[in-house]
Amino acid sequence: MESVLIKVIEQEAQAERQRILEASRKNAGEIIEQAKAQAAELEQKFRADSRSLERTEMAKADSAANLQAMAILLEVKSRIIDGIFQAAYQKIKTTPQERYQKALKNLLREAAEDLPGETVVLTSPGDLKMVQELVKAAKLKAEVKPDPQVQEGIIMSDKSGSHSVLNRFSDRMERARPSLVARISETLWG
Repeated sequence: MESVLIKVIEQEAQAERQRILEASRKNAGEIIEQAKAQAAELEQKFRADSRSLERTEMAKADSAANLQAMAILLEVKSRIIDGIFQAAYQKIKTTPQERYQKALKNLLREAAEDLPGETVVLTSPGDLKMVQELVKAAKLKAEVKPDPQVQEGIIMSDKSGSHSVLNRFSDRMERARPSLVARISETLWG
């Protein structure tokens, strides 16, 4: 009887083991399916985030490239405009003598209108004699001095030096530059 009882207990234990094993397999299968679903969901989220990040990075790169292209374009335009001003200044420096003398006369007259009374006129050493003659002809009360810093045109100041009129061609071009740059830009690039 003992052996029958042992057999029955062993059979029941075997059946219990089978049930536990099947329940464990079923439970493991469910856990694996849940893990697969979570992995698929995470993979899908990762891909969506990657695409979003890629679009963001592409937009940043595109924006940076556009900014760099604009900076290069502005630099090129600036160099072109500087070249135009340099060419104009060189052309002024090669103005025929008669025309240059007339321009100096006008520069003196304009400066004298702004500085009445006794003045000092600085001019290039090469223009000294011509400017002295122009001052004398215009009957201005001015002392004319050579100044190697003045390459063309004149600088007129009152006797105390507290007020000056910069009437060199380079000064006049700089004062006119903002409006001329706008016109040149409109002409060249619309």
